[in-house]
Amino acid sequence: MLFRSPDTTIPEIRGMITGEMMEEGKLLYVRVLDSTPPVAALINRFMVDVAGRSIGIRHVITVAVFFLQAVIFGLLLINNRAFEQQTYLPPFLYGTLLFFSLDSIAFTREVWASLFLVLAIDRVLRQLQFRAQLDPNLHLLGVLVGLSSLCVFSYAVFFPGILLILAVTTRLDLRQVLLLTTRSEEHTSELQSRLHL
Repeated sequence: MLFRSPDTTIPEIRGMITGEMMEEGKLLYVRVLDSTPPVAALINRFMVDVAGRSIGIRHVITVAVFFLQAVIFGLLLINNRAFEQQTYLPPFLYGTLLFFSLDSIAFTREVWASLFLVLAIDRVLRQLQFRAQLDPNLHLLGVLVGLSSLCVFSYAVFFPGILLILAVTTRLDLRQVLLLTTRSEEHTSELQSRLHL
């Protein structure tokens, strides 16, 4: 009943049209005048190859992403020992709330942005758990928050929040902040040396 729903939301239609225009070879923001963020546009372009205009396939993929988020959330709680007893109840509640928090099952950019955010929360908890300077973890955290904000531009607000959490709970220095925001260790050291000059 969920997958055969005939309802199509306006963001789904916009995503399909953007994906089809990019499939034709038109460049985003040059020939396609749309406010869709670049990662969301690439996902929409990929979905044209996978599903075409089939709403049913898009809804099946959306439910699979919801299930994947619930699994990641459950593993996050188990790995970080959030509760004494490890049960399936928290991921089930997370999946249920995620499922009912939306008006309908729609293949939208928020679905993918929230997937990247759940993965970023796992990295934040690992950083807090070890309270050590885990540089690869910080870099991956920056990449995940960046991907999330490139799916939904307003999700960039999570970056200052993560910086604040890490600054309060761990010893976050300038090098680590640069590692969160730049692409490699060499680039980070070059920026840091320029800032010292």
